[in-house]
Formats: sequence, C-alpha cells, structure tokens
Amino acid sequence: MLKVKELYERVNNFSSPLDKRYPEVALSKSKKGRQPNILFMSPMLNKQGLYRMIFPSLELNANGNFNCIITNIIPEDPTKSIDNFNVPVKPELIQWADYVVFPTTTQRLNRIMADIKKLNPNVKVFMDVDRNYHKINPNNYLFSRYKPYMRQIEDNMLYADAVLFPDRMVEMYYQTLLQNKIKRAVIVPNLLSRFMLDGIDFNGKRELEGVDPEKKKILIMCEQDDYDDLNFFRDMIDNLTLNIPSAEVVVFGNYLTFNEKNPLKYTRYTQIKYQDMFTYYQLLHKINAEVAVVPLKREVFYRPYYKLLELCSFGYPVFTMNAYPFNHLLQKDVSVFINPQKKSLVNNVDRMLDDKSERMRIMDNAQKHVFKEFAWFNSKMLEIYYNLFPIQ
Repeated sequence: MLKVKELYERVNNFSSPLDKRYPEVALSKSKKGRQPNILFMSPMLNKQGLYRMIFPSLELNANGNFNCIITNIIPEDPTKSIDNFNVPVKPELIQWADYVVFPTTTQRLNRIMADIKKLNPNVKVFMDVDRNYHKINPNNYLFSRYKPYMRQIEDNMLYADAVLFPDRMVEMYYQTLLQNKIKRAVIVPNLLSRFMLDGIDFNGKRELEGVDPEKKKILIMCEQDDYDDLNFFRDMIDNLTLNIPSAEVVVFGNYLTFNEKNPLKYTRYTQIKYQDMFTYYQLLHKINAEVAVVPLKREVFYRPYYKLLELCSFGYPVFTMNAYPFNHLLQKDVSVFINPQKKSLVNNVDRMLDDKSERMRIMDNAQKHVFKEFAWFNSKMLEIYYNLFPIQ
C-alpha cells in the first residue's frame, strides 16, 4: 500500500498547486495519441474505495493507455454523516476529463451534472454502485448513513450516463427497482491489484516457519458486514474452540462489538485490530494462520467478496459455506475448501490443521485461481475497461 499512501498524501494536500497535486494533467498532454482522461471523485479509504476507484486508477495509469486522476481520498470515519463527504472539485479537472466517475453519492447528481456539462459539454458522468445499498445490514454503520437517502441514490442512477455494478445480482436488483430505466449498466468486477501487496515482503509462499506446531492458528474475519454471519454461526465457532483446544482463534477486524453486541462473547479468541487501510494488508499477511474460517449466512442479496479474494491471494485455505453469490469465486477441493454443512466444520478444520501437505496444496491452488481469474493482469478483465473508457 506504499503507492496508495503516496497518492493519499499528494491528492489530499489541498494547499498544493494544481500541477503538484495532479501531475497527471501535464503528463497526459505530453503523451502521444488521444488517451481517455478519467476523473475518479473522492473515494473513501476503505475496501469499497480501494477496489472501485483507487486500485483501478493506479492500475490504469500503470497500463499506459489511460490517464487517471483521483480528486482526493476521504479518511473513513463512521462517526461522520454523509454530508461531511461532499468535496468541491477544481474546474480545471472537469475540463480535463473525458469521464467523471462518482462513488455512490447522495448529492443531487442532476444539479452536479448540469454544472459539469457547462464546463465540459462532452464529458460522460458515471456512477459506481458498489453494493446493494437497499439491503445493507442494520448493524452496519452504513445503514444509518445511507438509509435516509435511498430515493436520491435511485434518482442519481437515472441521471448518470452509465452506472457501474460489481456483480450481476446488484445490477438485476436495481434494473428491476428502476424498471430498466438506467441509461447504461456495466458490470465492473472487483479485482486484486499489485498495489494491495506493495510494501509487503510477499513471495507468494507461506511456509509457516517458526510457528509453534502445537499451537496452530485459525483466522476468522470480522468486519462491518459480518455481524449476521458471525451471529448465525456463533454455535459452530464455539464448537470449533471447544473441540480443538490446541488451536488459537484469531479474530481480525475492528468491528467485533457491533454497537455493544458481540456474537463471539462466549468464544475464546484473540482480536487483532488495524489502524487504517495502510496497515490492514500487512497485518493480514503477518497473522500467518494455518487456515481461515469465513462464516457466510445464505442470502439472496449481494455483499462485497473482497475478503475471499484477499485470503486466497495470501494462501489461506478457506472454510466457508457453499452458498451463492460467494461460491462463484470458489472451486471445491481445488482453490478453497468449501464446507457444505456446518456440523462437519470441526472435523474438516482439524484434519487440515494436521495435514501440512494438503494445506500447502490448497494454498498454491488458491493463489493460482484468484490471480488467474480476479486480477488486473487478466486480459479478459482489462478488456472491460477498454470498452468502458474507449481510446479516442
């Protein structure tokens, strides 16, 4: 995340001159040919901001066929309301851009578009809808942040020149809700980026050297979207700690209390928190657990699947439920270990902890699978961006 941190410090230096804050403007003018200029508006420093705007901006710039600017990066702060995140944009950037990409915004996009198109009549305005906002878990702080603005989010989709969705499920939900009135809908999946690993001593292999053979680690992810999953599977997780007493359960994430509710309050575990996204991936890599357990409550609405991609990329054998929409990422007994029934989890985890060769086999296959299918250097995925932002 070193490049992301450099980007964060540069674009958030509001007193800096335009050419220092956005050197891409001058750089794009010096390039031969007519390459698309893409302006990403105010992503947040969280998983949504990283996967939907920050990683794409860095990767497309590195590709050499696109010119991308991030206007600024907003620190994630659950205590702030949505109104705290409206950031003014310099007119020079609008005039520079061929495409302006907004995150899911509650600002009135029709008014913003009118001002934007006065400055640049030919610019296309896109809106990225990174999840199903109408079905956010009430225990997630995003629920209170976005709930009063759902109608405005719907209206904004209708005004945008195109709406970008991460998954067919989200697109179908909003197309049905809005009676297929969205002007243009495009599926833009979440992809693993080399910039996620930037600054990590990552050689692709975890030999687990120095790990106490009598004290294996089981990793459980615990983020803001995970309350229902953890609560639904709390008995299964308790069983895990009772039946494998030699294992250390490590819970990674900042949201275990969930507004004073703790679904793991009777479980023996060690919690590891992170300060911000700059330290998140270093800590995830450093935990170096033998296996990861990702409890998933079956549902029909899309939630982000970043953690499955990330765990596989770091070589964690993943135990999870065989439930759509998450199992489209997985390959049974090849990339990850899919546990079809809760009651068998303890036996399967116990067996995997005892079988290093099997762990290493699955680790290797997991990494090969996600880097082949869900990474930026996948030519099939990159083609999506060539179609979305065609070279002039």
